[in-house]
Amino acid sequence: MSVNEELVRRVMAKIREVGEAGWDQRSFVSECGTTSCFAGWALRLSGYGIVPDGNGDWFMFQAPEGVEPRFPVPGHGVFADPEAQALLGLTDDQATAIFYFTPADDPCGYADCGYCVTCCGSGVDEFAKHVGHVLEMEGL
Repeated sequence: MSVNEELVRRVMAKIREVGEAGWDQRSFVSECGTTSCFAGWALRLSGYGIVPDGNGDWFMFQAPEGVEPRFPVPGHGVFADPEAQALLGLTDDQATAIFYFTPADDPCGYADCGYCVTCCGSGVDEFAKHVGHVLEMEGL
């Protein structure tokens, strides 16, 4: 599997464009649809639509017309993490390190959750450095 560098760069450009008001690693997509995490932006920039989960409790992503989702949720959409991971061409370790990034000064609140990667300060620039380090890419 090789990293889809073009999509990674588009996602980071979008996160830089929307800034911290439109980027939140704790949420695939906000209730108002204006904020997403790295995986959420990867899906959105790949044409996936945002749809209610069927219960109206939270939102899912729907594959674009003519695209067979890799990880469908029957009747609801797709599983965001693995679908984005496949689109981005990430290994499991790369996806975990990027998708579960939590700034050291803003942990998730669950002691030793086993998922959060707390290595960096907060902010888009720190996250871009983190993504670049994980994927061995420069200029993000």
